[in-house]
Amino acid sequence: MYSKILFPTDFSPCAEKAISYIIQLRDSGAKEVIVLHVVDDFCVEGLLKHCKMAGFEPEEFKKLVLDEMISENEEMVEGVKKILIEAGFQVSVRIEFGKPVKEICKIAEEENISVIVMGAKGKGALKSMILGSVSEGTVRNAHVPVLVIH
Repeated sequence: MYSKILFPTDFSPCAEKAISYIIQLRDSGAKEVIVLHVVDDFCVEGLLKHCKMAGFEPEEFKKLVLDEMISENEEMVEGVKKILIEAGFQVSVRIEFGKPVKEICKIAEEENISVIVMGAKGKGALKSMILGSVSEGTVRNAHVPVLVIH
């Protein structure tokens, strides 16, 4: 039924909880998981406004910040990858830069995903919302089923 899973993560508690649901899908025939982390370009663009004060040119500063964010997130993604490999999945990792909803939906199509499994709320500022803006946007825009974990 669901052979290839996309797991977008921001490493929030809801995202961590989703891992156990992914493991349960193994019994339903799921074989492969793509672990995805999207570095939100909104965060980086806000920092660019202040880069001249730090003595950097905007593009140089952007590359420096992105390299650091990607490096930091690679370690966390590798931890998730290890758990899923131990559960018997074939796992690949993607770290992308852009608007999270757009990147999630684009990768779901590119990779011929069967289902997206993600946490309901991430690390965003509006944690009290029932459904986070990224999970809501993904549900509204994805062309595959989305399993949202609270």
